[in-house]
Amino acid sequence: MKFNFNSPLLSILLLLLLALSACDSKQKKEGPATINAEISQFPGKYLYLAEVSPDKFKPIDSIPVNQQGTYKFSVKLTSTGIYFLQGGPGRIILIVHPGSEISINSSGDDMQGKVKITGSDESQRLNEYLMAFDNEKEIIGRLGLALEKGKERKDYSVLRDSIATVYRSLFETQRALTIKYIKSNLSSLGSIIAINQRSGPNPVLDPVADFKIFASVDSSMMTNYKDNPHSLYFNKSLNEVKKKIAEKKLNDERLAPGKVAPNFTMSQGDGKNISLSDFLGSTVLLQFWGSWQEGQTNEWLALRKLHSETASKATFISIGLEHDEKQWTEVINKYKLSWFHLSDFKFDSSPVITMYNLGNQLPVYFIIAKDGTIYGRYSSVKEAEPELKKLIKL
Repeated sequence: MKFNFNSPLLSILLLLLLALSACDSKQKKEGPATINAEISQFPGKYLYLAEVSPDKFKPIDSIPVNQQGTYKFSVKLTSTGIYFLQGGPGRIILIVHPGSEISINSSGDDMQGKVKITGSDESQRLNEYLMAFDNEKEIIGRLGLALEKGKERKDYSVLRDSIATVYRSLFETQRALTIKYIKSNLSSLGSIIAINQRSGPNPVLDPVADFKIFASVDSSMMTNYKDNPHSLYFNKSLNEVKKKIAEKKLNDERLAPGKVAPNFTMSQGDGKNISLSDFLGSTVLLQFWGSWQEGQTNEWLALRKLHSETASKATFISIGLEHDEKQWTEVINKYKLSWFHLSDFKFDSSPVITMYNLGNQLPVYFIIAKDGTIYGRYSSVKEAEPELKKLIKL
């Protein structure tokens, strides 16, 4: 049988075979990756290369500083990894594929001032994102120092609220940068780095509130890097989050309108214990808050006004999730909050957090009817006010 090499069908088959062969060779490509670095200056005595594992850093190699400022590393790997170069406080993060050849040129004192990466576009994009993120981070750090230094000032609360307003703006900028980067780089391991970024002590993205973003990263990682340790670790962590979301759903059902409000006993500032059950037969507005929260002036003024309007028909109880009694008392006195104030000073270990399914966002309000059942849950005075007035028929 003779083949007709001019046959359109044969041409299509040959193209398909070539395409499959190219894909297969790309997937199976293994071997050492080469990292060439040209760094004009940095404060360290050595340039270090380390691998980023899901739970630790693993040193790979180090090269003494030389006058030429040229360095070469060779890395043996069989799957894509995350690495960083460090020669001082600054780091250059790299996404390294088997067999890749990456060249880095940096002229900044901290290795991050000016970075040009060739041979790895995703590493270039990742470092550009991290540089933009860290610009905001540096300002946040200075705000934290200013807040710490101002603790003894008489107008500390005013300073704190002003800094909080600036911080929220910077935080939202970091959040927008992160979401934009992730959406544009879903197929890169860099998205795992981005999704775990923190702004001070606060995660930029929350795995529960931002679950859709986490799920999209997980789906992409398990498609593109199914057996990669970073993908597997991220997938395992997200499965734990799914369990927590399921638990939260059960807790929400437990705290649904019409369910009995969980009872608690807690101390006032004078040491006297008070229980929620003491107020059975009264309509209660129960608030959870923290004196460490920033920018709450308008909320307190609105709550104080609501109390003055409803005090004859409703009982107000505010529970502070605190670790600093002085700061707690300062806020109560500053805003002249003349109702029941309780705290066990256990901060994020307080049993009421689980009891009332409190997340990271405070304040939280519950209206509790005279029979001790939950009437509703709210996130602000603005939400709670019309419902409370409706219930007490004011």
